Amino acid sequence: MDSKARILKMLEDGLITTKEAIDLMNALNEDDQDKKHTSDKKEEENSIYKFFENMTDEVGKILDPDTIQKNAKETFDDVRRKAKATKSTSDILKTLEDVFDKAKTGDIDAIFQQGSKNKLIETIEEDFSSVTLDVTNGNVEVKKTDGVTAVRFEVTPFYRKLDKKRNYFEDIFCEVKNGNLEIMSPLRSAKVNVVLEINERALDHLHISSSNGSVDVEDLLLKDLSIDILNGDIEVEDISAKHAFVRTSRGSLDVKESAFTNLELVSMLGTISTKELDVEEIDIKANGSVSLSLNEDTRDAKIQTNMGSINVEIPSGRKVEGRLNTVLGHINYPPGLNIRDMKPSDLGLKEIMIINDTDESGLVIEASTKVGSVTLHTV
Repeated sequence: MDSKARILKMLEDGLITTKEAIDLMNALNEDDQDKKHTSDKKEEENSIYKFFENMTDEVGKILDPDTIQKNAKETFDDVRRKAKATKSTSDILKTLEDVFDKAKTGDIDAIFQQGSKNKLIETIEEDFSSVTLDVTNGNVEVKKTDGVTAVRFEVTPFYRKLDKKRNYFEDIFCEVKNGNLEIMSPLRSAKVNVVLEINERALDHLHISSSNGSVDVEDLLLKDLSIDILNGDIEVEDISAKHAFVRTSRGSLDVKESAFTNLELVSMLGTISTKELDVEEIDIKANGSVSLSLNEDTRDAKIQTNMGSINVEIPSGRKVEGRLNTVLGHINYPPGLNIRDMKPSDLGLKEIMIINDTDESGLVIEASTKVGSVTLHTV
């Protein structure tokens, strides 16, 4: 493709304005009289064009917005050093620089909003008893439907020009194998939002994994639930499962109006909150604040966080036993509990033991934080 064709292509894809395209065409006409200048101009355009390819490759390395900013900015700086300081080139590079500024906000959506959205619906007529859903970049929503089981895909490429180069849906896998519905999107240069509408009374297993994107699951009856993502929030509502494991490395967890036999919640960087939770055993690990509401059937609750307060609601009149401790913060508990104060350490550790001296089986609570208060109160 010659230089004029490239300019027309950039204009068609919306990368430059009409005025900028005219300026570039005029510059090319003048360059025809000077071979050396023409050679320099082609080298400059090729550098810019090569930039887009490099930029797309860098997006494939996304683990979080900081990685986007670091890798892509290095590529941009390299191109800028090689390019000539013409007015049109400066305008184009300034536009690209704005893209990287968006990456600094830490919002994945800001990176992918440049592309047009493509949509596809897949209907599932085969029987299945479990679901495996793996998305590299994109939000996931799973919910119940009274209609036909369907999977809705919404694909937003990182760079609009790529829409005309390839069919992204060819890279998305959606098929039932041995009773398991597998949905996979390995795309790194596009954001793939997935909405799964399930017409099944109960599932044996639902497993969701993602690198960048939030997960929302609601109104399902399961034996096992597993959600494990890197960057994004997780919301679970109206779910009934025997065993559930929910983890995000960078995001918040919200579990409400759900019932579990065993539940494990993990958030490496974010808050954890529950509401109207019916659970027998619960284990929470976090680096942020935890707000937990328990009911009469809860037998065992373990809560551990590093940088945040812990707030636990227990039913009034429920027998309680266990341990509460904090390094920097206060311990608060309702009157009437049989409390034994432990000797503080040199580091300022505050710790109390809750004693159940009755024959009635009590709710066992272990709540520990390094920085923050621990509050136990009845409702």
